[in-house]
Amino acid sequence: MTTMFGDHMQDLLQQKTDPEPGETRELTVEEALQIAIQLQQDARLEEARVVYNEILAVDPSNPRALHFSGVLAHQLGHSTDAVELIQKSLSVMPDVADWHSNLGIVLQESGHLDEAIEAYQRAIALDPDLAEAYFYLGMIGVRRGNDRQARLYLQKFLSFNPPPGQEVTDARTSLKLLGP
Repeated sequence: MTTMFGDHMQDLLQQKTDPEPGETRELTVEEALQIAIQLQQDARLEEARVVYNEILAVDPSNPRALHFSGVLAHQLGHSTDAVELIQKSLSVMPDVADWHSNLGIVLQESGHLDEAIEAYQRAIALDPDLAEAYFYLGMIGVRRGNDRQARLYLQKFLSFNPPPGQEVTDARTSLKLLGP
């Protein structure tokens, strides 16, 4: 799908795609989406937000734009918008495990633990090897004082041998505090 974005957006996107001198062309939604994702990864969040908004103005049901715009809303501290956008993306593409896990993260961080558990369990149903979902379920168990649940999910998370990082440290520390 080829489309025309606003002038400012078109200029930004043309700079990112490095056209030949004198060459101009309209970007596809997919190209714009790749640029938005890269801007988001580069922590250029406001620019990414503008690109996602432009994409959604042209293609309001684009599941990837909805999803990553939701993740961005969460990064910007807008949890309600994040939940709404991620849920919309899942209504279009319901079988993406990572997206259910991302929904769980937003719900968990905004205190909606039961809904977060449902999202993580759906993620695991779609991809039983999605280690992060087990980690977050384990941390909900810790938070709720459900030692059995915490131990079960944190041990499962560590069984995937995830790379060292904060999640691994938190899982190991929590298991030590839970005891045998």
